[in-house]
Amino acid sequence: MPNESEGTLCLGAKEGALAKLATRLSQIASRLAGVPLGAELEDIAQELRHESGAFADGTYDDLVKTVARLREEREELRHAFSKSLNAAVQRESTMAEQCDKLRQDTDNRIREELSFALREEAEAARQARAPLVAENRALKHELATEQCTVVALRAQIALRGSRKSSDLSMDSNPRSGRGGTASRTSEGHVKRLSNGLFGGAGDGARRAPDFVRRDFVPTSDTPQPWRLEAKALASSSQSKRPSQELEVPHRTASAPSIC
Repeated sequence: MPNESEGTLCLGAKEGALAKLATRLSQIASRLAGVPLGAELEDIAQELRHESGAFADGTYDDLVKTVARLREEREELRHAFSKSLNAAVQRESTMAEQCDKLRQDTDNRIREELSFALREEAEAARQARAPLVAENRALKHELATEQCTVVALRAQIALRGSRKSSDLSMDSNPRSGRGGTASRTSEGHVKRLSNGLFGGAGDGARRAPDFVRRDFVPTSDTPQPWRLEAKALASSSQSKRPSQELEVPHRTASAPSIC
């Protein structure tokens, strides 16, 4: 190897330099033999000879070989570390892809479970609401029927009141046709009102909420012919014939005839 040859040359040069340096120190020590400094220089010369002998024994060659081997091992370790690093990077990328896939699968599964739970909850809510809706519809129909019955009863009461007022008018004024005309007019008006309100099938059930607020009983502010009928009803309430008192028909018997 080039490094070993260079090391051998360097070793020879260092060995020669140490030998020369030891020789010079020996000469200086011989000149200064009687001085303590000469003894110290002699010791240094002996150490230099020992070091030059160690180089001659091949210690430096062993060191050079050891350094070369360590360099080779370092390169091998560097190569192995590079391979391990690349493998770790690849493994990290693979694990990242797997993690993303698992996250997407988990999100999709959560969405499916949530959607299924919402559908079940909505279906349960519809099933629980169905009886309530049916009951509400039945109650509305019943309310419409009751309103229709109430309006029919009011119309019958007004009709009977008009008949009674016409009878009282004919009894009090037998030669005057005014009472009979008013009675016939009021009776015809009530009949037209009843026929117009309840002539169509199901019309009362559809329009019942509007008729609840209508009062067909005449008042003092009601125009003709209701004003005459109101006076007749007031006079009939004070009459001495109890057999002609107003009789209110039963609701269940009168409701089917008009509604």
